[in-house]
Amino acid sequence: FIGFTLLALANCSDEITTLDVDETPYLTTYEDESCLKCIEVLNILEIEYNYEADDLMEMYAAFVACNWDLLCSAEMLSAPFIEDFRAVIRLCNLPALNLVLQDHSIWTSRWNPSNYELTITHNVYDLMVVLDLDDGKDDRKSSGFFPTLNGVPYYPKSEAISNNLIKQSQDGGEVDSISVIIDGDNIFFNTYGGTYGEMGKNEDKDTVFMESIIYVENNKFNCDLKGLYYIYMPKEEVTVDFTSDGIDKQFIVSKEDVFRRYHENVNRVRIENAFPERLFMYTDIDRIQFDAVEGLEWWEIDTDHSYKDRNQKVVTSSITIEAYLEEK
Repeated sequence: FIGFTLLALANCSDEITTLDVDETPYLTTYEDESCLKCIEVLNILEIEYNYEADDLMEMYAAFVACNWDLLCSAEMLSAPFIEDFRAVIRLCNLPALNLVLQDHSIWTSRWNPSNYELTITHNVYDLMVVLDLDDGKDDRKSSGFFPTLNGVPYYPKSEAISNNLIKQSQDGGEVDSISVIIDGDNIFFNTYGGTYGEMGKNEDKDTVFMESIIYVENNKFNCDLKGLYYIYMPKEEVTVDFTSDGIDKQFIVSKEDVFRRYHENVNRVRIENAFPERLFMYTDIDRIQFDAVEGLEWWEIDTDHSYKDRNQKVVTSSITIEAYLEEK
C-alpha cells in the first residue's frame, strides 16, 4: 500500500487520472487536499492498524466515487473499519505534535487516544496535569491544560462546555502545532497557531503562541506563561482582587453576571472562591479584559486585548495555586 500511496501522490494532477494498482483500474486520484488527506489516513491505517492493502484500496475507491465528507461519515464503509477510520481521521485533523519524554523526569505520562489527552502525574505529590491536544471539534476543549490538585480538578465545569483552565488565544486562528517536553521537574507545554495580523486586522504574519512551564515549588502548583492566552474561572461568587495603574481594585463575580471590563497596566490578580484554594497571577499586561458572557457558567481573563488595543504581543505571567500539595 505504501507503493500505492507514492504512486497516487506522484500522479496527482489537475485532471482525473486512472491508476493501475494491482490491476485495479477503478482507483483514481487528483490534486486535491481531501485526496491527499484520504491517502494519509489510509497509510496510517495500514502501518499503525495493520489493515490489508486490498481493504484499504476499497476504501479509497469509495472515496473517489463520492467525496471526503461522505466517507468520513462512514456511510460508505463497512462496519469493521468504521471505528478505526474515524479515529485516524481525528488524528490527522489534530494539531501537529512534538512530544519529548525524558527518562529522568519526576513526571509520569499516559496517552488517552479516546479524547486525545496527555495525562501527566507527579511522582511525589498528588498532582495531575491534563494536556488537551485536540482542536475543540469533539470535546469542545481547544488545546490547553488544567491541573488536578489533591484530587480536585481546577477548571470551570458547565453543562454547555468544559474548558481548560488555560489555553492559547485563538482570535488569530486555531492552534495547529503543539510541543510537549517533560524534562526533570518541569513540563514545557507550548502551542502555536494563527497570526497576529488575523487577530489585530493588520498585516503582521507572525505566529501567535503560548509557552508554559509547569512545575511544583514550595509544595504548590506553579505555571509560568508567555504569549497570549485565556484563563477560565467558574461563576461561583468569586472575588477578584487586582492592581491596575498602581491602584488596588476589587469586584465580585456572581452566577448570573454578564460583563466586559478593561483595565490598564495590571501586575497582580488574585482569585478567591473560584476553586477550593486561591489563585495568584503576577503579570505585566498592558490591558486586561475580564469577560463574562450571558448563558455561560464561566468567565475568563483575556490577555489578547493587550495586543489588539496596545500592540503588546507577549504577556508574561506567573500563576500559583495556593493548595498545599499532599505527598502520595
